[in-house]
Amino acid sequence: MKINVEYVAQMKKVAGINSETVTLPDGAPVQALVTKLADDHDQPFRDVLLDANASLRKSTLVFIGDDQIEWEVLRELADGDRVTILAPLAGG
Repeated sequence: MKINVEYVAQMKKVAGINSETVTLPDGAPVQALVTKLADDHDQPFRDVLLDANASLRKSTLVFIGDDQIEWEVLRELADGDRVTILAPLAGG
């Protein structure tokens, strides 16, 4: 299945792209997508996305369509889903 991934804020900066299409096995959960993205991109991207335990950073938000997901809850993706990943800019 093909998943459309959009990056916002800090994620867009470290990804170096606005969006991409990722192919996953049918029924893969959003956690598999995030892991694949971390594996496919460089270390700065991985560092913004995941913590030292390979879990989604608490400051990073993931949406399927308009619904924010909870990292601890497995949620299967469907072909054509739009996943948005947002890591707010820090500092001040």
